[in-house]
Amino acid sequence: MKFNIFKPAFSLMLAFLLTATIILSLELLSARADNATVTTSIRTSLRNGAAVFPESFDRNLRTGIDTWTNCLVLNIATYGQKDLISALTRSNFVSLRAEPHPCTELDARLGGSLTPAQAEAVDYWRYWWGSAALLNIAIGVFGLTLPFYQTTLKAITYAAILLTVCTAFIRYRRAAWPFLPVAVALTFGFAIPLFGQSIAHAPGLIIGMLFLSVYMAAGIDRAPLRWQFVYLFVAGGLGFYFDLFDGDIIATLICFALLRLLSTSASAPPRISWPALLARLPITTAVVHVITAYVAGAVSMALFRIALRAILLRQDLHHHRLVGSVAALETHQQPGCRLRTTDRKGPFSRDPARLA
Repeated sequence: MKFNIFKPAFSLMLAFLLTATIILSLELLSARADNATVTTSIRTSLRNGAAVFPESFDRNLRTGIDTWTNCLVLNIATYGQKDLISALTRSNFVSLRAEPHPCTELDARLGGSLTPAQAEAVDYWRYWWGSAALLNIAIGVFGLTLPFYQTTLKAITYAAILLTVCTAFIRYRRAAWPFLPVAVALTFGFAIPLFGQSIAHAPGLIIGMLFLSVYMAAGIDRAPLRWQFVYLFVAGGLGFYFDLFDGDIIATLICFALLRLLSTSASAPPRISWPALLARLPITTAVVHVITAYVAGAVSMALFRIALRAILLRQDLHHHRLVGSVAALETHQQPGCRLRTTDRKGPFSRDPARLA
């Protein structure tokens, strides 16, 4: 049987275009959100104690919230650079020169005690920061509040994992039992205690679980391999868009590989007619195909981010400090505004005068 290169080339091009279109649409929709509305809403929520972060930076042992990344997402979402080029290539945030933790930086900036001499603008472009774009859309476009958004993310995280498990048992019946321990581990050892309440990490896991559910419910696991490739490529690309090196994308990939294995157990293995070596190992080939397509989507979006920045900004990719851009902070600060203090210790309960 002759190999037709045009079909896989078409599948690859289609998958890339779909993934890039979805990501760019989210970025541009996020840029259309009114920054004053987003900043005011977040400032009000923080002043009312909606997101008080504990003294234990980086990881709260009781709730598991990643305070460092959460504050960084809030800082990026409220930076205010909404032009087309920035929306597609930059992830700017304000960094205090003498304080490395973004929660303190966020406190000083939204509290109004930050001056341009104290800070510098940093472009953390190595990630897409899809969670910051989603936060902008939720608050700036749909008018949600920060506490409601946090509660919604936690509820959707539970629901997405439950939906995936139920879909697996409905689709594969007894063959789905090996997936149950993975789902339990995601729920109690990964998703909820660590990332379920995190505005930074929860979106990545939610998107992954939804892709897994559709993969089974729509029968994509039994579709021709080239269409499975397109779907898994998009799943991997969007997984990378929301990924913050937190394990979400790896957890989703493991689940995809396991479900593909369960699919071959519940039904006949996929028919592979070429090449002969792969035809003799249909189950292994099917699992490797899933992993390859998913990883290809993630890698392609990483390269796409690099290419966009190199083409649109025409600057050294290793350069991430934005000299002189902190003066723009004066346009989004309200001098004299202070975040409400609480009984809990943390960067949002410190005396703002200390940061002045």
